[in-house]
Amino acid sequence: MINSIQIQNYRCYQDTTIKGFKRVNLIGGFNNSGKTVLLEAILLNTSPTGQNISMLKQLRGESMSSKDLPEYAWDNFFFNQNKENKIKINSIFNKNKHLCLMIDVDNITTAFVDNVEGEDENLQMMLNDFVSNEKMIKSVLHLKYTNNKDVDALTIVAHSKGFTVKELKIPAAFNANYIPASSKRKPAILARDYGIAEKRNQDYLILKALQIIDANIEKIKVSVIGGNHIEIKRKGEDFMSSALFGDAINKILNIILSIVNNKGEILLIDEIENGIHYTVQKDFWKFIFELANLEQFDNQIFATTHSLEMIKAFAEVIKNDYPSDGAYFELYLRKQTGKIDYNLHDLETFIYELSNNLPLRGESL
Repeated sequence: MINSIQIQNYRCYQDTTIKGFKRVNLIGGFNNSGKTVLLEAILLNTSPTGQNISMLKQLRGESMSSKDLPEYAWDNFFFNQNKENKIKINSIFNKNKHLCLMIDVDNITTAFVDNVEGEDENLQMMLNDFVSNEKMIKSVLHLKYTNNKDVDALTIVAHSKGFTVKELKIPAAFNANYIPASSKRKPAILARDYGIAEKRNQDYLILKALQIIDANIEKIKVSVIGGNHIEIKRKGEDFMSSALFGDAINKILNIILSIVNNKGEILLIDEIENGIHYTVQKDFWKFIFELANLEQFDNQIFATTHSLEMIKAFAEVIKNDYPSDGAYFELYLRKQTGKIDYNLHDLETFIYELSNNLPLRGESL
């Protein structure tokens, strides 16, 4: 599990170190205090892939086409859009294991010289021409691990024809899955993930989770009619597509399937409260803690929220059931320095603040 993280020059983080992470971590704070960006930093630190870079650009409304201005393709990843300073994301895990990722930008494309496997000489020739073409504007994003020696994790070239990617093809020691606030997983992906859980005899956990939201749900199945999708049956009703049950059901499916199908991994959930009614939030958190602590799953969870009700439900579950497994972090922007800082609310203070309606979401900072 991650115990602490240092973030330098990434998006809104100039230089911030956050310590004290536990099994399940809830992050609150004012708008633009760095909550979502913290999740992004953890994602890149543990899973620096071309797919994740593409997702982060798209979530922020940035085009994945670099045809017009490739030299500006990576600006928004850097603090104050200053690419002169490298990004550093350094996590410390259990047993003092470090994972330090450095990110910088230049126009050097030599990493692609040996990119093509096999004996396709024509393809290799085309790639060499691309690398040596000095007339083409190229902006190269380098993601590199720098623990004991430099290891290139990912290189992406933005150029007038789009993007070219080279990434490290080895199993990661740590890995993260990110559930954004605004995106919904495709029905076929959810159906595939449910099929994996079912094959591992863990589908009963998905049903148990859905019954927290709706006690009348009694069965789940995968249907292939009209494309692969999950169907749900309530008492006295026929099976219906999960898409017809609203945001809460689909959010729960996404979260619980991510936990049970990814043993030992990190789950990042942005705006966890979306779609989940306040009356079931306590039971929902209790189930999350239960699953994450099981040896068969062994997950670490980071979630952001704007919801006071969600924070109260989280605090109640920690207090009554998991006092050593949950932590609440309040992020805020220091007015004097412009740097992001945090408060880690110990359990006693946390409960006192909630009991006395004291501000703990950045309102007083």
